[in-house]
Amino acid sequence: MNLQAELDDALGRMQQGRLDEAIGIYTQILGRDRAQPDALYMLGAISFRLGQMEQALEFATASTSAAPSEARGWTLKALALRNLHRAEEALAATRHAIALDANQPEAWECAGTALMQYGKWAEARTHLEQALEHFPQHANLRGSYALVLSEQGDAAALNESDAALALDASCTSAWLAKITVLSNGGDFDRALMAAREAMESAAVKKPFAFARGMLALLTGQFDEGYELLASDRPAHGPAASLPDWRGEANKHVMLFGEQGYGDTLQFIRFVNRVRQQAGRVTARVPQQLERLLRASMPDLDLSVYKPLTTSERRPMHEVDPVFDFPQDNNERADARCGFLALPHALKIGAETGGEQVPYLRADPKLVAAWREKLAALPQPRIAISWAGSPQHGNDHNRSSPFEAINPLIEKFRAHLISMQIGPGQGLAAQAEIFDAAPFIKDFADSAALLANVDLLITVDSAPAHLAGGMGIPVWLLLPFNPDWRWLTKREDSPWYPSMRLFRQPQPKDWTSVIGRVSGEIEKLIAG
Repeated sequence: MNLQAELDDALGRMQQGRLDEAIGIYTQILGRDRAQPDALYMLGAISFRLGQMEQALEFATASTSAAPSEARGWTLKALALRNLHRAEEALAATRHAIALDANQPEAWECAGTALMQYGKWAEARTHLEQALEHFPQHANLRGSYALVLSEQGDAAALNESDAALALDASCTSAWLAKITVLSNGGDFDRALMAAREAMESAAVKKPFAFARGMLALLTGQFDEGYELLASDRPAHGPAASLPDWRGEANKHVMLFGEQGYGDTLQFIRFVNRVRQQAGRVTARVPQQLERLLRASMPDLDLSVYKPLTTSERRPMHEVDPVFDFPQDNNERADARCGFLALPHALKIGAETGGEQVPYLRADPKLVAAWREKLAALPQPRIAISWAGSPQHGNDHNRSSPFEAINPLIEKFRAHLISMQIGPGQGLAAQAEIFDAAPFIKDFADSAALLANVDLLITVDSAPAHLAGGMGIPVWLLLPFNPDWRWLTKREDSPWYPSMRLFRQPQPKDWTSVIGRVSGEIEKLIAG
């Protein structure tokens, strides 16, 4: 069989869903010629289809090296980079692809979504309008355009998402656009209905199980929501061979986080229930949580890993350390359960475990050290954090611009302590407020700091869960379209009795939120 016949055979098998067989053929081709561009590209495309973005990027990059004038490799590289939240690199790759061949709607769409990830909404809108001039009947492009309009508050957003679905009723991005448009507008019931319909109509179902689960929980439909979150199990890594734990007795259960630190901090409150029900529990946690959890739960078995940073790119043959569960003393976990799946496994329903607070505790020695650091500050002492991780998909909505909190700085500078880590970290010192960030090595330090303050004011990120789990007063600043766990309309949290919620009355309105908070701080200082 000649090369073209092999490539045709592999493509046919791939189109029939026989991916393992297709991978085998492409791998054999690369065994003879490591730079064969078609095999490199197709293995990248299969990796992308399977959600293995690091591997897709590696194959796509090799494909562009083998055939630099072929636009498709650059487009695939851009798509993988976008899904890895490397927006700047994705944008550069899409522009290269379009320069090689402008007749690629996928490249145009990828550039638009990369600009969105960058927060360049006006530029994204202009780009997508130009793309739609070339491809007016392309559903994905029109769905992405609807997302941009929604973020800009344009009333035409819903019509554009419906127009995208009229072009292709199975279009995944168009359904995501409609759900997002409705959610951003605060119409959560209709958004949930759209997510349910998308699970029936869309070509790809997986994204909508998660979206539907989140919306069901946000609107108080807990059984449906938790079941859907539990069904959205990660498929990669060696621990994928372990069965899901669904409440069985006499099991060694590995607990692990799939999202950010906040989910682990929120749901680790249930670890004793898992132990009582299953028998033995090990929590797979990142290094940044180790000292905090050893101080809070000294009897909990921990398996600690060091997360990869953005500068430590993982070769495709290595596994994600979250899911690489080691064997200790020749023993192995019998089952696994993500923290987000615990409410379903434990049949918690509307119960939140708020009665268990506090379940997180600071190390007394660290508390004493922080007491000395903060001794010169007047009371009440108020910790503040205004931005979460930029890798979060909704960070452009949940994080506040530093300028928005200027009224608090101007009025209460002497009382404020910045615990902002990462984006904007240096702004605190410039504003002449106490900058705790240089002294924070991990969550144990953050907990010890919080044990010495009277209040935390923060956007929806990990410090909110840490303070809430410790029982420290925390005022949470929420976007108009909040995360599911904060529900709608209420100003308290069933998860954290010490928490107050300050919601945007309309999208992107941080001014009203900060105004309310300022008035409440004045009352706090006045006693």
